[in-house]
Amino acid sequence: MVKYSTMMARLAVILAFWLFAAAGLAETFAVTKEADDDGSCAPDDCALREAVLAANALPGADVIVVPGGSYQLSLTGSVPENASLTGDLDITDDLELRGDPTSPVTPNGRGGIYAIVDGVSDFVEFVNTTVSGNTAAVGGGIYIVGSANYNLINMTIANNEGDVPFSDGLVGDETNRLTFINTLFANNECGYIAALARSNGHNIEGPTSTCFDEFDPNPGNIDGVPNVGLGPLADNGGTTLTHALDLDSPAIDAALDADCPATDQRGFSRPVDGDLDGVARCDVGAYEAGGLSSLSDVPALSPVGLVAFLALLGGAGLVFLRRDGRR
Repeated sequence: MVKYSTMMARLAVILAFWLFAAAGLAETFAVTKEADDDGSCAPDDCALREAVLAANALPGADVIVVPGGSYQLSLTGSVPENASLTGDLDITDDLELRGDPTSPVTPNGRGGIYAIVDGVSDFVEFVNTTVSGNTAAVGGGIYIVGSANYNLINMTIANNEGDVPFSDGLVGDETNRLTFINTLFANNECGYIAALARSNGHNIEGPTSTCFDEFDPNPGNIDGVPNVGLGPLADNGGTTLTHALDLDSPAIDAALDADCPATDQRGFSRPVDGDLDGVARCDVGAYEAGGLSSLSDVPALSPVGLVAFLALLGGAGLVFLRRDGRR
């Protein structure tokens, strides 16, 4: 029994070290100025570019808090590069962009994502991403400008608002080439100004029918769904907020596995047999119902919680010892 007690003590030490280490994985950078700069991101002097550079330099998921404003990317260079030093901002690691609640983006702003890619790159992908609850004059959720090819894979675009009709969830201009795969549109309409929009199937939209099928009907798509079965935007695990799927959501086990990422937005495993029919298939959107997390997704405990957890481990060992001694 001494060996068992030693093992429990070692396990407690290992868990304590891991739990405290996990607490420091993500870093938050707050943007404090609209001017473009490529120096360091200081607490009271941090440009959007500086925040991106700082986040790129750290491994793992980070957060950038961006207050409402107009951010002009004015640093230019003669040679195209992909390190965010000049021109556009290149995000090279997992990153969450958050609006600042004390300085929200107004309806005259650009909303969730305003993407201009024309000559920097010819191909852009949004994968395992939730765009929810944004407002703008045009393109509340996503407004895409430029001649690049855009793939939207396992995205959840929900509850966005635009002042112009058919501009809530996604707006594309006449030079875009948009492809939707395993993407979920909920409670927001889309509009395209002669954009080349098509689907590779297994997209879901509800309750409207404006985002894909009128351009490129596909047997794997479902639109006009009265209720797509989305929960509220919440902490469902992982490092970013997501919309969980209701048990009766038509998005469960409805995605195309060939184009499905190995994990969802939270880092939880895909695919999972969500409808319990004996076949594991991916879910449409950024959230996989029933997905299991890796150890890195277990939340860190506070010092008080850690003490209680270790006491529980010790208690379990004592119970084992006593029961074993009675045999």
